[in-house]
Amino acid sequence: MKSYIKVLRIKNIGWLIFTNFLLSLTFFDIVFTLLLQSRGINFTQIFILEAVLSLFVLICEIPSGYLADRWGRKPLFIIAVICFAGSTLMIAISQSFVLFLVHSVLYGIGAAAMSGTDEALIYETLQKKEQTTLSRYAFSLQAGSSTAAMLISFPLGSFIAQYSLNLTAYFSIGSMVLAIVSALFIKETKTKVKLDNQEIDKSSRAESAFLYVIKKQPMLVLINILSSAASAFILSLLYFNQPLFLSFGVNIVYFGVIMLGANGLSTLGSVSAPSLASYLGVGRIIVLSSLITGSLFILLAYITNAIFGLAIFALIMGVGAIRGPLVRTIINDTIDHEARTTVLSYLSFIGSLVGITLNPIIGWQADLGLNRVFIIEGSLLLVVGIGFAVVFTKQVHRNDKKKQDQHLSY
Repeated sequence: MKSYIKVLRIKNIGWLIFTNFLLSLTFFDIVFTLLLQSRGINFTQIFILEAVLSLFVLICEIPSGYLADRWGRKPLFIIAVICFAGSTLMIAISQSFVLFLVHSVLYGIGAAAMSGTDEALIYETLQKKEQTTLSRYAFSLQAGSSTAAMLISFPLGSFIAQYSLNLTAYFSIGSMVLAIVSALFIKETKTKVKLDNQEIDKSSRAESAFLYVIKKQPMLVLINILSSAASAFILSLLYFNQPLFLSFGVNIVYFGVIMLGANGLSTLGSVSAPSLASYLGVGRIIVLSSLITGSLFILLAYITNAIFGLAIFALIMGVGAIRGPLVRTIINDTIDHEARTTVLSYLSFIGSLVGITLNPIIGWQADLGLNRVFIIEGSLLLVVGIGFAVVFTKQVHRNDKKKQDQHLSY
């Protein structure tokens, strides 16, 4: 708890976490599909919108990272927040498929601009204060703030939707405006540093970062691929939860309450990750998280009892949330390149490719049966856990040695 308090006392990180909370405080999420359908958007069009969003994330991912390293983290962060606000405005006013495409484009650009930039702002803030050991707590609070926002927006969104689906979008605009104001208080963290005693030329920054990832840190690519695959499997439950609940005979009235409980466990998982890692080690916790969620997925395929089924669903969400903050900590601890955001953007780009590749396959298998897809996802999560065990055995030891060498050099 003391470590979390130390993190929150750092104003820059406090503003970052608060801004992230406001960006996640979107009241239309709980009824987004119903809202789109009320505007005449069918399921085929919904998935086209998702594809366009992912496409613009891929297109803008690496350029945004380069610009963040060249212009600074704060300008890109503010651009991302403005894009998210614009996409929310389009949701509120759009009455046609074409206008909803504008929403997808804006959100994709915003997601790309935010990718890596927020992590760099957090980590570099801690670097300046020589407190990078707090990074896992900072990333946990960041992840927890998103889930905490859902704990508020889900019940309020459901309540507002009883009167008007459109009102959920209008109220969300207020959150976005506050997020823009909050982002203005964030301070720039980018500084000039030297790598291998030679300053990297700005014109070759993107190429240097690419070669750094491919040649010097291939383990980061493997870590990111494994983590992105695990995320794709676990996040698929956000699409499968409604048919799953119905299969258990749960009344739709209770969906919001169930999701609140699941997100509460997800927040607990994110926040407890550093403490668990301090006892068992970062690598072991990530491996266990993958193996446990994989086993629970397979078990979920065979459960017919509503209470046990819902409990397993909630546990998957909670245990699955432990992995993210710890993976981000390892990745950021490993990066020693000046163009940190560009490196993170390359990794995020690879992660997006993994998600885009897996999601259609997951959807195709789900059409053949939820139990079938749960068994497949669970089995692959077990493989991911084994992969993490192999990779982290080498990577965590390498990071620990680097920190010890740095400490001795002082």
